[in-house]
Amino acid sequence: MGSSGSAAAQDPVHFRFVIAYQRESEWRFDLYTPEEFMALSSVPPFKIYFSVPLDGRTARERSKHSKKVHLTKTRLRRLSEQFDELRKLD
Repeated sequence: MGSSGSAAAQDPVHFRFVIAYQRESEWRFDLYTPEEFMALSSVPPFKIYFSVPLDGRTARERSKHSKKVHLTKTRLRRLSEQFDELRKLD
C-alpha cells in the first residue's frame, strides 16, 4: 500500500481503494475500504534489486538524488529481522 496505505489506515473514513479492470469490453470499478483492502493484501518477503555491469563496462555512479537504499550486511540483517517480526504478529 505504500505511503498512501498508511494514510488510509490512519484515516479510513476518507480513503477508498479502487480496482479498475475490463471484462468483455466493459470497464468495472470495485471500491474497497482500507480494512477490506488490507484483508486482501499481503507483505511479501523483501526483494533485492541489483545492477551488475556487463561486458566489462564500468558500474554506473550512484545518484545523489536517488531514493534507493543500498544493500549492506547490516541492512540485510535488519530486513530479515523485521520480516520475521511481521510474521510473528499474527
